[in-house]
Amino acid sequence: MKSWPCLALLVACTAGAPALAQSEKEQLEAIASVIGLDMSAEAMIDYCEQAAPGAASGLRPQWLAWRENALLPQVSQALGPDKLGQLRGVMGSVATSAVGKLKQMGPPQTACPQIAGWLKEGPFVTRTAYPALYAGLPAAGSITVPATRPAAPPATATATEGGVYYTPAQLTALVQSWFGPANDVKRARRMMDQAGRIYIQGKVVRMGDAYLVQTNDGVFRSKILVSTGLDLDRYEERTITVEADLKELPGGMAWLKDTRIVDPAGLKPSPLPTEPGLTRLQVSAAQITAAPGAGLKPAQVHGLLHHGYGTTGSSGYEFREEIFLLLKDGTAYLGEEVAPSDLDVAKSRKLEPQLWGRWRQAGGGFQIQRSDDFGRPEAWSDQAGRLIPTWKPGQRLDATYTSTSFHGSLALGGTYNSTSYKFSADGRFEVIGYRQSGSGSMAANAGFSGSGAGYSDGKGSTASAGGGSAGAFASAQRRSNDGSGNRGVYRLDGLSLELKFDDGRTETVLCAPWSADLKGIYMQGRTFSRN
Repeated sequence: MKSWPCLALLVACTAGAPALAQSEKEQLEAIASVIGLDMSAEAMIDYCEQAAPGAASGLRPQWLAWRENALLPQVSQALGPDKLGQLRGVMGSVATSAVGKLKQMGPPQTACPQIAGWLKEGPFVTRTAYPALYAGLPAAGSITVPATRPAAPPATATATEGGVYYTPAQLTALVQSWFGPANDVKRARRMMDQAGRIYIQGKVVRMGDAYLVQTNDGVFRSKILVSTGLDLDRYEERTITVEADLKELPGGMAWLKDTRIVDPAGLKPSPLPTEPGLTRLQVSAAQITAAPGAGLKPAQVHGLLHHGYGTTGSSGYEFREEIFLLLKDGTAYLGEEVAPSDLDVAKSRKLEPQLWGRWRQAGGGFQIQRSDDFGRPEAWSDQAGRLIPTWKPGQRLDATYTSTSFHGSLALGGTYNSTSYKFSADGRFEVIGYRQSGSGSMAANAGFSGSGAGYSDGKGSTASAGGGSAGAFASAQRRSNDGSGNRGVYRLDGLSLELKFDDGRTETVLCAPWSADLKGIYMQGRTFSRN
């Protein structure tokens, strides 16, 4: 899905070091790509599990299996602690960009399931892309998830009297204390080793086919999830306490080894704060959707502030967009899962306060005061952008609007997506989608090539795939459905687009024209341009 050009990473990771030989540069590039893939996959799955839990089902165990097969601990060790810390700092923005691009691909219900395919194609086939890297790693060879469940945990043991347990939410503060103010990776590793076996207490939750331990009260969950390595299905939704060693410094996941479940009697809770380690759970659209006719009225809306800007991302130039729904009472809403006409403001302010803030005009522009995950106001800041028009009630279009994207690179392979909405003056619409993936030149140099394509419109859907080496090649093609889920009637009004599909579904999305000439429209988190 993504590529990570490594020139900037090489500068960051080797500043002040002597010039590297070409083989060393290639190894750094390979390690940077593998770690970047891991961080991006984790970030995307985190988003999907909050935005569309049903669509994310099964993604986390597939990522865990990919991670094992990609030998992430060995890859990290090959880089060394100093460079690893610098690299992860750089890759944080790459992971954020990956989530942003996933959102641009459409609603999470349709975009998130594609991650399962990405984990098996293009740059995620790391052993094919970087054979030299894996040839030099310890314990090389495929590591697969066993087909049967691991053995059940041993009988509950007694914890050490007077010991301290941490919740998964407290692990963030604990790890931050290990890194110290200088963000010293060597210090963090040393502190982790000195800590030895630790106690962790949290709720067992099922994510797809995996059972993980986390802090979760239904409103917030811990940023760090804990993988115990035990069979925890019989403990689902129960709070357990485990004693274990950490395999590596936790990121979004804490990997444990030599784990056992213990009786927490005699243990004391850690005094470390939980707040730094909590993130608010994203609510579903249904939770903030008002009863028919009870959403925001046009008279309550000052306008939609749109900010589009270009930036240099991991794949080169990127165009990013953000919107702010400005209300006449001085508040601003940063969400767009529900169209304003369907938004239950009271429920939204209660359930997702981090998406509410305040706005004011300053000179010829605007200022926004955002809120944190706990609804606390942050500092005012200037906000670029302009107010864009709204639709007239019942306005019609007679044009096709398209949005395209590419995720990946010629070397590592990637996926091209195109989505078009064809609107007719008679009130009908058709959604036309096209997707094509390729394995890239690096895989081709290794003797393998693969591709896949899909097309959908008002007549149905087709998909094809093929791949292989010079000696063997396989392909398949299929056609499905009658296209009723890709066509229907539409209605524009204010800042809303209502789509009534022929298969019975109805969707209402935030939508607005860029300008009176209707050359572009904003919807589903991105701009669609008129063909």
